[in-house]
Amino acid sequence: MKVIPNTASAGISGFESPATEYIQRLLSLDELLIDHPSATFFGHASGKSMRNVGIFDGDILIIDRHVTIENGDVVVANYNGEFVCKIIDSNASTLR
Repeated sequence: MKVIPNTASAGISGFESPATEYIQRLLSLDELLIDHPSATFFGHASGKSMRNVGIFDGDILIIDRHVTIENGDVVVANYNGEFVCKIIDSNASTLR
């Protein structure tokens, strides 16, 4: 197939787009999702125990060590040398 080396306009000429005054800003997931970059790291969820809170096997977890935890928060904890993702029960001092 031969391609014509010239460009062809397919729109109406002579009218400026109303969107030309707007500058498209790049989307930054870091700015949207990370509040404390120096205290944040990522991990992969493994298993099915957190399905009821919307965390599924293979999901990427954004873990912020800077935030203060409260009762009922989802946390990533080091339990017997292994990282686990659980809900903290501060009243009973347990992970569920």
